[in-house]
Amino acid sequence: MKLLSFVVLIAASSSAEVYDSKTILSITLGDAFVNVRDIPQRLEDAKFAPNPEMAAFLKTATIETLKYSGLQMVATSDDTCECVPNFATKEEAVDDDLGVNDPKAKWQRAFKQMNMKEVWRLTERYVRRNIYVAVMDSGLDFSDPEIASYRGFRRKKSGGYIYGGWNFVDDNSNLTSVNQHGQMVARIIAARKDNNHDMVGMSSNVRLVSLKVLPDTGSGSTWHMAKAMDMAVDIGVDIVSISMGAYTTKRSGEWVLGKPFKAASDQGIIIVGAAGNDRMLADTHYPCPLPGVICVGALNIQGSLELYSSSNYGDYVDIAAYGAGVYVGNNKLAFGTSFACPIVSGALAILLGMGVKPKYAAGIITYNVDRFASPLRPLKRNAGALNPLKAVKMVIDYPVLRGAR
Repeated sequence: MKLLSFVVLIAASSSAEVYDSKTILSITLGDAFVNVRDIPQRLEDAKFAPNPEMAAFLKTATIETLKYSGLQMVATSDDTCECVPNFATKEEAVDDDLGVNDPKAKWQRAFKQMNMKEVWRLTERYVRRNIYVAVMDSGLDFSDPEIASYRGFRRKKSGGYIYGGWNFVDDNSNLTSVNQHGQMVARIIAARKDNNHDMVGMSSNVRLVSLKVLPDTGSGSTWHMAKAMDMAVDIGVDIVSISMGAYTTKRSGEWVLGKPFKAASDQGIIIVGAAGNDRMLADTHYPCPLPGVICVGALNIQGSLELYSSSNYGDYVDIAAYGAGVYVGNNKLAFGTSFACPIVSGALAILLGMGVKPKYAAGIITYNVDRFASPLRPLKRNAGALNPLKAVKMVIDYPVLRGAR
């Protein structure tokens, strides 16, 4: 019976639902991982005649294995996921109420409305450690003075180390990109405070790791996302911020991304994902529907709390943050859930830095929200708008919530 289950898994891997000619496999015998290259020998050992063509192919095929996820990829071409950077425009300056010397902080209206000046004041005495945030996106340029000092160094459990991140598109350490999407996301999370340059980010106690999965075109591979998450586990980051996504079926989304994302969640890594910008339900916009992912919708910056016009919505959206007119540096504003997502990631970094355990942080963030009516585009039950000030006050008022990871 075990052998029968094993053979069925192999057959399923080449079904019509696999896109293009790339095959992603996860093969187990009982609880044990089975390498796809070992199939012919295992069949022979079980007195079955292996297919000669399959045996010959597996001897020479290029196969990648994810150590922490139990996935393998027999590579030919890539299926793609769409992540389109949001366009940005200039806005007239507003009053600076953030208490920093960064000259364009006066444009950071989202931070002002969240009262980040008070958040930083209250939490300064409670910061206990630096938080490693991985930005799964288009890559980072660490020569940018806003993030240069936050380049993260991490040792790999599997051996070796990572300095700044890895480029999964070209399989090298070149992290830069013509596409500035990831750079804008990183600035929102951690642009250096009080360096008299441009803007300020959500959290100062951050070290950044770039998991570059998007080329300059803005469309990447779900396999690269799986590989990047496997590395996130290998180097032990605290948060993975994902301002991108793929519309796909539940079967495909959970099969390709489910295992690596679960492996990360099981290690206490907090995953934050953008809900998408198509004014539709987020239930097919992966990774949002995956268990353990905090799915973020976008809010308008003007007037009362309401979803931004293009934000996705639905039962998988856990929280919303400002995502319309978010200042991202270089005299630009950006729009969409891509830029609401790093605001939530930055707020979580503040909580973790105070000593909040990962298993509590998501609950604290999603509990301490400002709820608002959205009858035509509802969110998850009891979801609402991010309120970092409420969250940090709760952590300060209840010391039991603070502790070493």
